[in-house]
Amino acid sequence: MLIHLIEKATRIIIRIAFKIKTFTFNCKVLLF
Repeated sequence: MLIHLIEKATRIIIRIAFKIKTFTFNCKVLLF
């Protein structure tokens, strides 16, 4: 149960981090 929760949370964190990464990349592309 706990492992499943951690797995779910990790997946969400990775997804958010990826969105932020692509967002900052797009901003850099627009700026330059």
